[in-house]
Amino acid sequence: MPLPHTPRAFLFTGTNVTDFFKRFEDMATDYGLSDDRKVRRVQKYCEFGIAQRIQDLDSYEEKDWKGLMKEMKAIYKNVNIDQQRYTRAYLTTLAYKARGEKKIDLYNRQFRSIAKKLIKKR
Repeated sequence: MPLPHTPRAFLFTGTNVTDFFKRFEDMATDYGLSDDRKVRRVQKYCEFGIAQRIQDLDSYEEKDWKGLMKEMKAIYKNVNIDQQRYTRAYLTTLAYKARGEKKIDLYNRQFRSIAKKLIKKR
């Protein structure tokens, strides 16, 4: 694994937590980390204040990787584009947004992608 705070390592700064976890999971899988080790290592790839907050979470103390991700996503949901994008409110806003003919294909792809995820959530 790239060492924290080195050029190849990424750093969670408080935005787009879903993307951060996807990248961290990929890296951890590549290096064969167990869920227990993921819990111990993840805070090293975060800004200092965020790392402190992670260490205060119950899921961190319990070494619960899925619980830690869930808690972090809840804490940072307001600055997480994935969580905001895949909502009914976002889809409604997208549907009523004015667009020209050239943007119809893009709109169609976005609408279908978001709608598909929302249907799966049911």
